[in-house]
Parts: sequence; structure tokens; C-alpha cells
Amino acid sequence: MDNLNALMARETVGWVMLCLYLGAVVVFVVVMLRKISRAGKKAIAVWEEAAGELGLTFKPPNIFNPVAIWVMQGEVAGFHVKVQTETERSGYGDNRSLSHSTVFCVTFPTSSNPDAKIDLSTKERKQQIQELQKTHEGVVVTDTELSWTRAGGGVKVSKELLGHVTELTRVAFLLAGHLATSSEAK
Repeated sequence: MDNLNALMARETVGWVMLCLYLGAVVVFVVVMLRKISRAGKKAIAVWEEAAGELGLTFKPPNIFNPVAIWVMQGEVAGFHVKVQTETERSGYGDNRSLSHSTVFCVTFPTSSNPDAKIDLSTKERKQQIQELQKTHEGVVVTDTELSWTRAGGGVKVSKELLGHVTELTRVAFLLAGHLATSSEAK
């Protein structure tokens, strides 16, 4: 009889421990979901604020989708601006990983002259591009757009979003000028 009582006491302790463990797991999951939800809401508020200040449109993504693309776009000072997140998947199984980045793109306005191209080889324009490359390493400038990718996650600070868009648009304006560039054949 003592053996039976000892066995039942152990079984009861086992059930109590299991219930405590499951309760702790449930509490942990709830806390983590709330943190994810708060972080997502904060990031959405930042992007909405930046989009509002720049006059861009922004539609919030589903915050529970880690690979959702966030996009804000519209016109800033006559230039089409698009800011979006990108997620790159690499590896498989246990070696699988996601890397997030934010891509900024400023498209130059089109000229009424279809042959007009922005001459990026002038001394002033080369200097502007070099100055921009000091603060935005890896910026790509073509005769149609200026783009830059910020690696290391999505931008979650309104002033940072505003600063990047403002700086890229400012340089795009200096590069494009009035689009009164030479259309001469080189």
C-alpha cells in the first residue's frame, strides 16, 4: 500500500510539473506574440508617418508575415520615389535564413525630348555622385534612376526614412537639373 501511495504521489507531482511547464509555454507564446504585434504596429506607425510627411502612399502589410513587402511610393519634387523592403531567403533546412533590406529608388522625370539623356560624366554630377556615395555606399546611378539598398533589416525610424529619401531626391534633382542635358551622340 505504501508503494501505491508513493507511486500516486510521484504521478501527481509529474502531472503538476507538466501543467506548470505547459502553462509557462503558453505564457511565453502569448508574451512573444504581443511583442511581435507591438513591434509591427510601431514599425507601421513609423512608415505611415514618413509616408505622410513625404506625401507618399503606404499600405501596411500583414505584420505576421515575415517576408511581406512594405512599399511606400509617390511623387516627391517631381520625381517618382519608391521605398520598399526586400527579403532574401538562403539555405535550406537548419541552414535556412532570411535577410531583410530596404530599397530606395528615385526615378528621374522623363523629358519631352525622347533622345534627352542625363549626362552623368560632367564634373559637377560626378562630384555629386561621389558625395552621395560617402553616405550611401553602393548607390547606383543610371540615366533614368538613382537607387540604394540599405542592408540589415527594414528601416524603422521615421527620421531615417525621411533623411534617406530627402538626400536621394536632393541629389537626383541636382543630377537631373531641368533635364536640359545634352542629347548629342557620344
